[in-house]
Amino acid sequence: MNTLTAYGLPKDEIISLLQEINFVLDESTNPLDKSLHSMLFAQKFVFDSNGEFLFEDELSFLGTFAKDPEFLVMQQKLIDSAEGIYFRPSLPDKAIEWGKQFLLHILKEVRAAVCEESKQSENLKQEYSNYARAFAVSISTSVLSAMGISNPAALGIATLVLITLAHATKNAFCDMTDMEVIAAIDRKITQDRSKIESRISNK
Repeated sequence: MNTLTAYGLPKDEIISLLQEINFVLDESTNPLDKSLHSMLFAQKFVFDSNGEFLFEDELSFLGTFAKDPEFLVMQQKLIDSAEGIYFRPSLPDKAIEWGKQFLLHILKEVRAAVCEESKQSENLKQEYSNYARAFAVSISTSVLSAMGISNPAALGIATLVLITLAHATKNAFCDMTDMEVIAAIDRKITQDRSKIESRISNK
């Protein structure tokens, strides 16, 4: 899986960036940071193993982080208290819609970082040899102002935004309108659900 290569963001750079962010978040005692760490750790594992991450989970996590972070805090505290017991966390029913709303909110900034050749983006590319980090740093500024979270968390969310958009739009989102991006997201959700239903019926 070479996700994001059309944006000049090779897979190995994404893995490196996820590893860097996870290292910082792993030191945090903030339950919200720990929740984000778990999501990004799973993303890194998928990239490392050439696996497939459920897109709906990416989008739902983004939506919940943006709209109801306290839900993730309470969930993380529950996970921490149930040490040694594994269970799959669930997210609110509205999380997918929240995720789409959040992406719409920052699409302008994402396009400016990813799609447009600007002095700012060129300076970031020169500052960071890792292009993935340069793009994520650019987007994280908007994430910081929208959410009021820590720098490492904003960088993590920015990276997850890039991955989510790439999965939904097949790296073509620079040529899409906002509504076309949302339509692509809806199609991706439908396709993933169909795959799951097919696997279940074939068992």
